[in-house]
Amino acid sequence: MELTIKQALQNGIAAHKEGKVQDAERIYRAILQSQPLHPDANHNLGLLAVSFNKIGLALPFFKTALNVNPKIEQFWFSYIDALIKEKQFDLAKEVLKQAKKQILGGEKLNTFEVHLKSVMQEYELQTDLKKKKLTLSEKRKKLTEEKKKQKKKNI
Repeated sequence: MELTIKQALQNGIAAHKEGKVQDAERIYRAILQSQPLHPDANHNLGLLAVSFNKIGLALPFFKTALNVNPKIEQFWFSYIDALIKEKQFDLAKEVLKQAKKQILGGEKLNTFEVHLKSVMQEYELQTDLKKKKLTLSEKRKKLTEEKKKQKKKNI
C-alpha cells in the first residue's frame, strides 16, 4: 500500500511529536524526494536541524518553505529566528521587513524586531569587549550597564 504525501507528512509529524526524530527525518526526506519544494516537509526538516543546533543546515529548508508558501506566519518566524541565531542580522532585518509587508505586521513580528535589536546590541557589545580585552570585572560592569540601558529603553 502506497502512502499519499499527505499521509506521509502526518506520519512524519506524529513521529516528530513522539521524539522519533530519525523516523521523522526519514519521512520528511522521502517526501522531498518526491516533491522537493514541499513547504511543510522543508519547514519540519528545518525544525529538526534547529533542535540539534544545526542552524546553518536549517536555513535552506526554511527559505524554501517560505518561498513556496509565504502566507504561513510560522515559516517567517522560523526563518527569522534561525537567521538571528546564525548572527545574519542584516538578512534577518530584510526578511523581517518582507514579513511585515506579507503578513501585515502583528505582535509576534514586533516581538521579533525587539529581539533582533537586543541580540544585535548584545553581539556588538560582546565584540567590542573582545576587542578592548577588558578584565572580567570590567566586562561584567559594562554588560550590566548596557542591560540597564536596554531595560530603560523598553519601558
